Amino acid sequence: MSGLAGLEQVLLFSAVFLKTQNMTMNGVDINVPSYIWGITKYTFAGGIISIVAAIIIFLVMIMKNKKWGG
Repeated sequence: MSGLAGLEQVLLFSAVFLKTQNMTMNGVDINVPSYIWGITKYTFAGGIISIVAAIIIFLVMIMKNKKWGG
C-alpha cells in the first residue's frame, strides 16, 4: 500500500469503508483486488520513461540546432 499516492489511498479507503464499514489495513487488503496495487507501479514507470524520452529528444534537438532559444 505504500506505493500508492495520497489520492489513491483516500479513494480506496473510502470505497472499502462504504462497502464494509471497516477502516483497518486488513479490511483494505482483503477487499481490494491484488492487481490494483501494481497499477501505480506501471504508471510511475511509464511516466519516468516518458520524461526521460522527452529530455533525450530535447537534448538531441538542441545539439542538432547548435543554438539555445531563438
